Amino acid sequence: MNNCLIDLQLIKNFKNGHDEYFDELFIKYKPIVKKLWHQYYFNDIDEDDWFQEARITMLKIIDKFDINRGTSFGMLYKRSLKNRLFDILRKSKAKKRMPIDKKVSFNVNEEYYSNCVEDCRRLHPEFSLKMDAVRKKLVTRCSMFEKELLFKMSSSKLESDDYQLVKFKQINKINDEQFRNCCSRIKNKLKIILVEEGILKDDRKIDD
Repeated sequence: MNNCLIDLQLIKNFKNGHDEYFDELFIKYKPIVKKLWHQYYFNDIDEDDWFQEARITMLKIIDKFDINRGTSFGMLYKRSLKNRLFDILRKSKAKKRMPIDKKVSFNVNEEYYSNCVEDCRRLHPEFSLKMDAVRKKLVTRCSMFEKELLFKMSSSKLESDDYQLVKFKQINKINDEQFRNCCSRIKNKLKIILVEEGILKDDRKIDD
């Protein structure tokens, strides 16, 4: 079996729900991932982070790969890896040019913000009770799929460029547009509940 057919079989098996074939495909292309890592200097991420980025990139390529376009999976993956690598390097250079006072991370003040939230809850117990009621209402009004997405988002298990987010889309067989539509439905349901509870005025947006 030639190289392209091996890739196609591994991709087919993975899409049929056998995760171990994704690992096999990634191991097959791991030498390329390592070679790119050693060719370029990374200041902000370590090798494990780069491997995670490479896995995310592979998942995205599997999702869009079409053999009829005439490009092999290996060529497409290598090109996409380089594009992702250059994107990381560009962001790293832009970060270096940023004034030092702009580089302060939210995590640096995580304890401070956490304490502020706790203080707010103690000073405004009525508001805290209202938000508990909002959460309960939202869960009851969401579909099973929306509940799963809501839980993973609220527990920080999904991020915009995270392996888990790509995996979540593939498992549920949804594309980016369907994912955005689901998030929009949840947001609209939340706004309605916030208005019902008197927390938000009917003419205001949640982002305001």
